[in-house]
Amino acid sequence: MNLLSRNVVLLALDAFGGNIDGKTLLQKRLYFLNQMLGKRFGLHPGFGYDAHFYGPYSGVVANDVTTLVTQGFVREDVSLYGAFDASGFEMRKCRYELTPEGESGVAWLKNEYPEEAKQVRKAADVILKAGVLNYVDLSIAAKAHLILERANRPLNARNVVEEARKFSWVVEEQKIQNGLTFLKTLGLAA
Repeated sequence: MNLLSRNVVLLALDAFGGNIDGKTLLQKRLYFLNQMLGKRFGLHPGFGYDAHFYGPYSGVVANDVTTLVTQGFVREDVSLYGAFDASGFEMRKCRYELTPEGESGVAWLKNEYPEEAKQVRKAADVILKAGVLNYVDLSIAAKAHLILERANRPLNARNVVEEARKFSWVVEEQKIQNGLTFLKTLGLAA
């Protein structure tokens, strides 16, 4: 892929409607975008996802978003809830939205890299048409996918639940089954 990973993030944000509510939702949508670009178009943005607390996580995506916010292409609105989770971290929600500069950047990217921009849009459309999942369900589907990819063999929902424990992920079998259905719709699972 000729685009910098942060340019793919910018195009993806546009393709997903110009804004995404939540850091986890952003990470998981880009995880599936990464998978779809690879599967359908042989494109690899270089996001480098690995297992993390809420499923696959990319430090590259996190850094790219920070760069885009710092450069004024993306606005990050943070809402603090004043409560703390079990780990002692303050609970907050982030919202990411293209700024007017970001919209201009997207227009430039679409002009300079029309094929790549179309492919990002097509991949995002497939994800959205597969079912608009909330961040929790999308996180579970991403966990299931990562487990299936690493197992490199067919697994049923019960097997995925068992494998999830190895990552300290606690997931319900029915939620995994729903995630597997989503993955089948995307063509990412048999």
